[in-house]
Amino acid sequence: MSEQLALAVEARDTALAAVEARSDSIDVAVIDQAIRATGEQLGEFSANDVRDKLPQLNSRAQIGPRFRVAALRGDLEHLGFVRSTSPSTHTSPIALWRFVRWTG
Repeated sequence: MSEQLALAVEARDTALAAVEARSDSIDVAVIDQAIRATGEQLGEFSANDVRDKLPQLNSRAQIGPRFRVAALRGDLEHLGFVRSTSPSTHTSPIALWRFVRWTG
């Protein structure tokens, strides 16, 4: 891994740890359950498929990081990108995942 890529990975992991430290434990549990249920049901999915299954959360900013945590555990495999259907993201690309297992 190049030095520049290693620094980028370190910055990503630091930011993820900061989000985890600020996360509401109930929201985390609800998001994780929605990711697991959607993955088990669909196999391949994105946040587009999970968002509508979520109740009101203290912070929707936790959704993306929860996918990353699951991927780092090996529960999800990154397949590519799809367009977001959330109006606030203006069709930005979001990750497409394959459900592998759930260890969370």
